[in-house]
Amino acid sequence: MRRVLAYWLACLIWVPGIAAAGDVKLGAWSRLGYDSNVFNREDATGSAVWGNTVFLSAEDELERGSYKASYEPTFFWNEAAKNTWNQRGVVEGTYLFSPRTSVHASNDFAYLEKLVLESEVTPDPTDSNIVDSSRKTIRNATNMSFNHSLTRRTSFYAVADYTIYRFQRSEDEDSDVISGYTGLNYALTQQLTVGGGGQYSYRTLDAESNRSGDCGGLQGPGSRTRSYSGFLTVAYQYDEFTSGTVRAGPARVETVDYQCDVLQSVFVRRDVNQTTWFAQGELLRRWTPTLDTSLRYKRAEGFGGVGTTTINDDLIARLNWKPARFWNVSLRAGWLQRTQDAPRNPSTQVKSTNDTTVWTIAGSVGYQLMRRLRATVDVSYRQQIADTSVSNPLNAPPNLIPRSRGEDFEAVRAFAGIRYEFDPIRY
Repeated sequence: MRRVLAYWLACLIWVPGIAAAGDVKLGAWSRLGYDSNVFNREDATGSAVWGNTVFLSAEDELERGSYKASYEPTFFWNEAAKNTWNQRGVVEGTYLFSPRTSVHASNDFAYLEKLVLESEVTPDPTDSNIVDSSRKTIRNATNMSFNHSLTRRTSFYAVADYTIYRFQRSEDEDSDVISGYTGLNYALTQQLTVGGGGQYSYRTLDAESNRSGDCGGLQGPGSRTRSYSGFLTVAYQYDEFTSGTVRAGPARVETVDYQCDVLQSVFVRRDVNQTTWFAQGELLRRWTPTLDTSLRYKRAEGFGGVGTTTINDDLIARLNWKPARFWNVSLRAGWLQRTQDAPRNPSTQVKSTNDTTVWTIAGSVGYQLMRRLRATVDVSYRQQIADTSVSNPLNAPPNLIPRSRGEDFEAVRAFAGIRYEFDPIRY
């Protein structure tokens, strides 16, 4: 914890030093509310929640680029559960080599504590007691993008990402994800741009359960997933207020997993190969100077468990409105469909597929009380429907059948808060 804090404070001190002048901003946000389902479980446990966040950032516009560094620690107090402490720090910058060539780089670090039930980690059918615990996660995402205009109409781009997940609990799965995509765009007209490219992703998952010696003392290598996809892109600017972009193409997802054959005490390789399609698109519309909407859809490889192939379909609609000088309103509605396909177990021949649907509706209202002081009210509703289908040709006993990675639940969260931002400090 101390190392994390020291690292981001050093970034906030060092990054501004590379420029002659910039702004340092400091603010705080405190909100109090109620969470009807703290653990996101079918057997809901409600709790009053008090959250406090501090914002600290430094940013500046340089002669040939810009940079920004920020750090946000958040403390949550829960009446019915353990308190949690989250941190997030971001460093990003853009540099223009020439009017035709630019590079953008960023690093996003997060330390998260998620409330879970002890029975969720080590399930015991005979234990009905609810014992709260926290799952500590470290996530670090590094991104770099390169853009170059080859001609007046043709542009080239390349993007690379490297993300790591580290979990404190041995039951969780550490992961490394390396991905990237590249392509060309060509402006057919002032309004219409077309293009195409390719994408590659490589993900590793190392489960402690595969290395804990429950397979004759052998250590399992976890799983590896590769995905390849090609895509075509179409972007259209209908007018100065409306624009849309669509990117879609075929994809191949290949997963290699090693699971213990309890009958022979050896790890057996299992392959899950799937041919599918990936896509993403957005439709943007500014109706008035104070009202704009957006609709975004994305179908891509998701984050699943060891040996599973996960595909996410994600649809989000947003509305931002400023009805009066001191008021602002935002609405969001979302739909997520997650499909996890696991290979057949070598011992029992059991094969499972998890389908999870999540619906979300959220709204926020803000009012500017003073020049630097704002009041906020946030309300959200979330519903999850999880289903596991199992193929069990050998009638394996229930304890060897994979359980669902989620369950049905509903959650309502409502918060009222105060946010204050100090005057920027010029350096």
